[in-house]
Amino acid sequence: MTEAELIARYGEENARFLLAQYAGATAAGRRLVYIATPVPGTAHWERQAAAMAQRHGWGFDRLPGDLGWLRRLLDGDWREEDFLVLQPGERVGPSCDGRLIVAEAP
Repeated sequence: MTEAELIARYGEENARFLLAQYAGATAAGRRLVYIATPVPGTAHWERQAAAMAQRHGWGFDRLPGDLGWLRRLLDGDWREEDFLVLQPGERVGPSCDGRLIVAEAP
């Protein structure tokens, strides 16, 4: 999307914010990874991702994905290794181990 299209769609202030976020997110990139899922009609998005990687001079990889995580989320099958479930009053906090984040008491 061009800057003019972003401004027309989201307004000037929001468009400038989006452009700044995009610039920051792409500044350090060296590789783009597309996670392919068995959702029909997504070939267009994979082509878009590959084209973006090429424009920026990044490597491009395609990894297979599945919808298992989404299915477990919707079914309420919230395994501890996949989800962080907070109890009332808890908040997300950093972890010093391999979990990255943990539930913290108030």
